[in-house]
Amino acid sequence: MTSTFSLRSHLGDFDVTPDQECMMVYVRNHRNRTIPQIQPTEIPPWCFDPETIWFYFEAPEPEDKTLAGEKIKSTLLEELIHH
Repeated sequence: MTSTFSLRSHLGDFDVTPDQECMMVYVRNHRNRTIPQIQPTEIPPWCFDPETIWFYFEAPEPEDKTLAGEKIKSTLLEELIHH
């Protein structure tokens, strides 16, 4: 069962839905105010595995949604490493 969480970071506010079975993390701009908010340190560790793909639905058009998601993933990972 997948759960969606609200995530606030210096990149913006997002709704994040990790799906471990598919090794995907779906990211949207924050919309749903009823979902629980988490800190970047609370994101499940498997989400940062190299084979896990982050998919950002609101990527600007010619930018690839997977590439944009991977940028969010790597930026959050850098943030976690340096804290």
